[in-house]
Amino acid sequence: MLGAAVQDRPETAGNEAAAGDGGSIVLTLSYDSLESARGHLLALGAAVEVLEPLPLRLSLAEFRDSVVAARTIGVDSANPYQSVVIDKGSLDGIAANMAVCDRFGRLVGRTIPPVSLKEAMVQLVTDKDSSVSVISAVDGLTGTMTGLSRPVCELRYVLASSTGGQPGEELLTTGFDKIYPPGIRVGAIQSLAPDEASPVFRRIVVTPHFRFNTLDVVAVLTKGPGGGG
Repeated sequence: MLGAAVQDRPETAGNEAAAGDGGSIVLTLSYDSLESARGHLLALGAAVEVLEPLPLRLSLAEFRDSVVAARTIGVDSANPYQSVVIDKGSLDGIAANMAVCDRFGRLVGRTIPPVSLKEAMVQLVTDKDSSVSVISAVDGLTGTMTGLSRPVCELRYVLASSTGGQPGEELLTTGFDKIYPPGIRVGAIQSLAPDEASPVFRRIVVTPHFRFNTLDVVAVLTKGPGGGG
């Protein structure tokens, strides 16, 4: 196990993050066999829809030979919005800074050190130390989506003088951060307002797409900027 703060996978069924004894957080899981899950990720989760007119396209099918399907076996007990642990490691070709998606091709986060032989930690996009370069699908707003260790994130470094952007508009990865391939669905704008703390920027709240009840199985993209392929 990668850390004492991470709870082992329980045997009970379900898909919710729940408080255990002593206030620890565990993720109860239900999943099919790993091979059928991998097929689901490639066939069903395949297409990552990108709205026109953005020239961005991504399908998990492009990573057919570079997708490692993994089971989520633990959640950060201090804050479930920070990280999870998966049951694949360096023996399976996993290294740090590889993009991780859910079964529907939506961004979950990235692998971070340490990566052990059979397990790896995934920093969620909601973690306060996470940052993802994104672009809005309609108006082309660019910025950095940063986590808050809460269910929502913020889109930062968008100038107050910029126009466009609307609630519900989708955000996609740009690939500029050299970690996440371009075109992955990340989240949607929840609200826009002036940033009172820094008037030169706009305050944009983002709802990430991933949900804990779809994190029983994830896809690690070993090809691409972070995967070095």
